[in-house]
Formats: sequence, C-alpha cells, structure tokens
Amino acid sequence: MVLNPDVLLLDEPLSNLDAKIRIQVRAEIRKLQKELAITTIYVTHDQEEALTLSDRIAVVNLGQLQQIGSPRDLYERPENPFVADFIGINNLIPGEVAEINAADKWMKAKTKVGTLLCLGGGRLKQGDRCIISVRPETASIDKSNEVEKGYNMIAGNVSFAYYMGNTIRYDVEVNSGLLFKVDVQNPWEHQLYAMGEKVCIHFPRETALGIPA
Repeated sequence: MVLNPDVLLLDEPLSNLDAKIRIQVRAEIRKLQKELAITTIYVTHDQEEALTLSDRIAVVNLGQLQQIGSPRDLYERPENPFVADFIGINNLIPGEVAEINAADKWMKAKTKVGTLLCLGGGRLKQGDRCIISVRPETASIDKSNEVEKGYNMIAGNVSFAYYMGNTIRYDVEVNSGLLFKVDVQNPWEHQLYAMGEKVCIHFPRETALGIPA
C-alpha cells in the first residue's frame, strides 16, 4: 500500500490468525480499503470473510464462475445449488415445480416434506426439478402444527441442538432422513427442546427460494 498500487491482491491474509484477532483485522482491512479507495481482489475460503469484506463476490467452482454479485444477492438469491450451499449455512430441499404464479413470482413445489410455497425467481416452469433454499435464521421452531397463511410448516423430531451463546441451532430430522437446521437467535428465555422431541418448523414463503436443480 506504501507504493500506492492501482490494484491490491490479498490471498487469504487472515488464515493463520485466531478467531477474535481475525475479526478485528478484517475490519481494519475494510476500513483501509475504503479510505484509500484501492481496488482490492481478496481470495478466501471463509464465507463470512467474503460477505463482510466485499462489494462484489465471485464464486468459482473447479475453475468455472458460478455467480457474481453483491454479498446480499449471493446470500439471499443464489442462482444455483452450489452457490446456495457454499455461501453460509442453508437448507436445500429437492422438489418439483407444481404451480407458478408468474404475476407475483410465487410458486408451489412438491417435495418429500410436503408442498412448499416459495419465491420462483422467474427461471422455473411447471414440471421442472428444483431446489428449495431456506436459511436457518428465517425459520422458527415450536410445537404448533397450525399453518398460517403465507407460511410453510414441516413436522419433525429434534436430532441435535448446539448452544452457541447468541444462537441455538437445531438439527431437526424430517421426512426421508432430511436434516433441517433452525437457528433460534437471542435464546435467553428459550426452553431447549430435548433430543427426539416432536416439533414443527415454520417459515414464510418470502424467505424460501426455488432455484433450478
């Protein structure tokens, strides 16, 4: 940076740091990059680093560009199953498009866990194989099997629970052995469900995305 380059290449600069220092240093790198306005290419295998440091992200698999876009685009609107699985934690449910509401961009998909409502993205048609992408933090977990309008509901049994301080992550086993991850955030008053306990997962159609399989 002393030489004031036009482009700066950083190849996994934080890989040997412990977790707390890595967070501090990546914030300093982002501040410097913004202050000095240097175009920076940052290579990393850490998805959280990519999301927090980037204006645009390119996801590459076996030398092939899978998607390029803003961190929010890649996290909320992945274009294929690889990007959906690679960027962050995700629930990927295989299915088949049963119905499309082109005007509102909604669709229904038949899956092993039932018929799900989701955003269609405009790239699918009736009868296509698809993947339904649902992020763990967009779902809730409780004992109610009532289905609210515009919501999806999946029943299952708690397989495992991870306490991570500000989050409890549940693995819920649903039909055909599929594990669905649900994050309970800020769980100060949350009563932990026991392993094997029957629960229901709820998530709104707005947070579920149908992508081509």
